[in-house]
Order: sequence, then C-alpha cells, then structure tokens
Amino acid sequence: MTGRLWIDEQTAASGAMARIAAELQLPRCGHDGMPKAGDAVIMFRRPRRERAAAERGFDAGVWLMDGRPGLDPDDIGQMRLAGVRFDPSVAGGEAAAEGSDGHAGAAGGVRLFEVPVFHLQPLAVRRVGPGSGLLPADWNGPHPLRRRLEAAAVKALYAAGRDFGTVLLAAADDGAVRVAGPFGGPEERDLPLWAEAVRAFRAALAEEAEAEAGRRRELLIGADPEFLLVGPDGRVVSASRYFPRDGAAGSDALRVRGRLCCPVAELRPDPAPDPAGLMRGIRGLMRRAEAMTAEAGRPLRWLAGGMPVPGFALGGHLHLNVPPSARLLRVLDSCVALPLAAAEDARALRRRPRYGALGDFRVKRHGFEYRTPPSWLVSPLAAQAAFAAALLAARHTALLAALTGLPSETEAGRRAYYEGDRDALRAIARRVHDVMRRVPGYALHRRWIAPFFAALERGEVWREDADIRPKWGLPVR
Repeated sequence: MTGRLWIDEQTAASGAMARIAAELQLPRCGHDGMPKAGDAVIMFRRPRRERAAAERGFDAGVWLMDGRPGLDPDDIGQMRLAGVRFDPSVAGGEAAAEGSDGHAGAAGGVRLFEVPVFHLQPLAVRRVGPGSGLLPADWNGPHPLRRRLEAAAVKALYAAGRDFGTVLLAAADDGAVRVAGPFGGPEERDLPLWAEAVRAFRAALAEEAEAEAGRRRELLIGADPEFLLVGPDGRVVSASRYFPRDGAAGSDALRVRGRLCCPVAELRPDPAPDPAGLMRGIRGLMRRAEAMTAEAGRPLRWLAGGMPVPGFALGGHLHLNVPPSARLLRVLDSCVALPLAAAEDARALRRRPRYGALGDFRVKRHGFEYRTPPSWLVSPLAAQAAFAAALLAARHTALLAALTGLPSETEAGRRAYYEGDRDALRAIARRVHDVMRRVPGYALHRRWIAPFFAALERGEVWREDADIRPKWGLPVR
C-alpha cells in the first residue's frame, strides 16, 4: 500500500481545488496513473445513481474522499437518521437542489455561520449574512457556540457520507444548531486553510500506510465504561455518594433539570496493548468499586447497557492512541457498533440517535475517543470482542474498509442500526466477522472475538435489567 493522495481529474479542474492541486502537486487520476489500494482520492463524487460508471477502474481499497456539493433527499434521510437537525426550508426540499448557492434556505431570525471542514477538521467558523461582523471577543477561543457549530458541521458531513465541504448552519437564540443549506465546496478565501489541511492529511495518509505495511507501532486501547447504581425501589442512586469525581472508579457529571450532578458511575482503567490487559484492569476496578459500595451496607443493583433506566444514556467509550480518521471511524462503526447493536436489549434503542450516533468521536491528547458504543459492561463477552475488533480496525483500517464494503456507509446498514432491526444487524455482523477472519492478525484476536459472534448466531441478547456483577465474577450483596 503506497498511501498516496490523488485528486480526481474533474475535481482538479474546478475552482479552489485546482489551485490546491497545483500548489501541492497532487497527482491526477488517469493523467498521472491510477491509485492503488491504500491510496486516497479527493473528488466530487456523482450522485449515487451515477456512481457505478463514474468510479469504474478504481481498486476496491482506494479511499474515495467525497466532497460533492449540494444535498439530495438520500443525504437528508441519512442525516435525519443520525439526529442531524435541519432548518425547515431545507427539510422541505427548497434548498436541496444541487448547485444552489447555499444561502437560499436560511430562515429569518437566526444567525448564519459557514464552517469549512476537511476530513473531520473544522478549518474556520465565520458568521455570514446579516450581522456577519458581530462576533464575541473570545470567538477564536473555546467559545461554546463555536464548539457546537464545529461539532454539528463535522457530524452533518459524516452522516451524509462526505469527507469535506462547507456547511451552512443556523444558530437559534436557544442554542439549537441546524443545517441551513446544501453543502458547498472550498472557497477561494479559504485557500490557505484548505491547502494546509490537505498537506497535513497527505502526510498522515503516508504514515498510516507505513504502519499498516509493518512498521512497529505500539497500539494501546483504553476505555471509560459507565454503569448505574439502582436501589430496591428502582430509582437511580447517585454514584457520587460512593465514588470520587476523578477516581479510577469514579462518578461522571450530568446535567439534570439544570443542575449539575454525578449520578453515573464510570471506570477508568489504564490503557493496555491487548483485550486481556484491559479486561484485567476493568475487573480490578469493579472489585474496588464493589468494596466502596459494600461499606454503605445498602442493597444496590449495578446496571449497564444503552439505557437501562429511562433518561440515563450510558456509553462504553473506547480510546485509541492513533489520530482519528473518517475511514477508521467507518470501520469501527461497521466492526464494533453494528455487531454490538445486534446483541442489544430493545431498551438500548432509546439511546439513539441523540447518543450513540455512528461516527461519534472526540479528539484527545493520546489520540481519540470513540463514543458510539453503549456500555458493554453489560456483557464481558461483548466487551472483549469490542476491544479486539477496535484494535483490529486500527491496525488494518484500509484492508478492512476494502473487504467489508463498510455496511455502516450504506442506507440499509444505517437504517438497521438506528431502527434496531436485529435480523438485519445479525446478517451484517455475520458478514463483518467473515471479513475479519481474512485479515492478518485475526488469529491473535480470535479467542476474544469469535465467542461473541457465536453468541449472536445463537440469537442471544443481553438484558439491561440484570445486575452485571455476577457476569464479571463479583458477588451480589
């Protein structure tokens, strides 16, 4: 795998992208040869119905980085599934026509912002339209609205299957952020920002290809799974009564009815190079947490999963010490999130799409946090499979993307996930597992992955109302 960055011939001839391609001397598909597996191509992909002919000739392992402007009904449908909110004029189709200028759908009485994004990275956030010069003095710092706009732009592009573009957003006075027009392409005024982002991505792509080709890299996986303490009356008992806010066995903050409290318990084990090490860390912290709650002498149930108690969405976030990429997120969605969803209790569906949207991530100093999975503490079998699948995805991202066809990118896969179609999810999980078995390194992870997929074949589903401690070898007091 060469890990080269190319640009599509047609894309290289359009506007700002032509200047970026010339400045960075990006090779053009067809003109300078053809990309190989592991390479990426910057392109404005054609609508879905025209793609087969347009993309003929590319190897299966080539990453087609879509920056097609506009929005079509399929895009809007995919974004709605992921919980993306729209300005009414966009939802009604008035701004969905491809090629519009991106401003026609803006509703009155809101502030409009443009956010250019290249590969998960917001390049700027600027106000447009009426009042465009009115911005807070700390706008270029960690302003809360700016952070929401950046997150909304990245989420909208990812949900629509795009890798870059300019997103028009409307911010209401109540803090709500909505997509206010079709996606736009790179603009001339942002040329230095785009060029620098593409340059950095090209270097990262080459580095990733070297790593997949066998260069030694210490890959670590960490986690911060959540669970609830529930009393005999069925009410949630605040975890802060027993666990410190910042402890390895600690509590997590949550805003309830405007008040900041810490009702959710969270385990924060040290990262490990393999699933066995992370499982040992989690078991050790569970024993510590059990001792801390036992001192109170109060009978409690420990519940995990997606939403074991209405209103309390739980996560089983995974941490990887590599930079995030859209391709890795899509492989994680396909190999981790969709198979886990096939084993979920029906109650977990209430968590989505507000929480647990596909591709949900947060950049960290060590790499990134993958936030889509529910709290797999509900099942040690699911936990170790999630760890192993995530490590396999990080080590063999390009190969898995090529082999699986990424069911998380398809409308059928996304709909099965957000609507909880267990039969479709099991079929996807079966196909994903078949692909995993063809990847180098699967043999090292088989003992953690295979038992979970065998349980799926038997039709097993976890129960979110059952105390998790017996499954982890802890006594229930």
